Amino acid sequence: MRRPLHFAGVLTLITLALGLLSSCAVNEAGVNYGDALDHPNRSYLENRVMDFADIFTLNVGLGVGLHAEAHMTRVLALGLGGAKTWNFGLSERPRRNGIFDRTEAEITVLPLSLALLSEEHIWGHQKGSDFYGDIEVLQTSLDEVYQTQRDFWALGGSATLGIVRAQAEVHPLQILDFLLSFLALEGDVLADEF
Repeated sequence: MRRPLHFAGVLTLITLALGLLSSCAVNEAGVNYGDALDHPNRSYLENRVMDFADIFTLNVGLGVGLHAEAHMTRVLALGLGGAKTWNFGLSERPRRNGIFDRTEAEITVLPLSLALLSEEHIWGHQKGSDFYGDIEVLQTSLDEVYQTQRDFWALGGSATLGIVRAQAEVHPLQILDFLLSFLALEGDVLADEF
């Protein structure tokens, strides 16, 4: 039991290291989308609290569907099903703190994915909508969905069972961003090319 978990952990660390190297060269690495910069009307400490909040995605929702997915980065992902839900919570990509309408249908096996994702922000920090539908033979951090709706490097999962939906993720590169923001005395290092 410990060997498969150890192997998965090592593979995840290697994937994250490769992702960090690619994000240093490209400003579209699937972690730095949208309004990630410090808000000018907030204090330094308030911006660091927001950087810390970027580490987590925690959403709950109501709707209808049968869908489950889990991922240790999008290289090691499994997902199946579809759902239409109305969600509330804390999201990192982009900051969707509020209520949003989400439609999702996917079949994902490791890096192969057939997915339809749509979000409309009803109330909260960011209003508007995002749509993504595509077949990806091999998912990469440069794919459109990782620029608008998902973090390629996230660890976590989501499930909709009947009328209830829950999602939880940790964003490892945002941990790095949080720590570097203290050292650099400026905000969101991942929002810039570095």
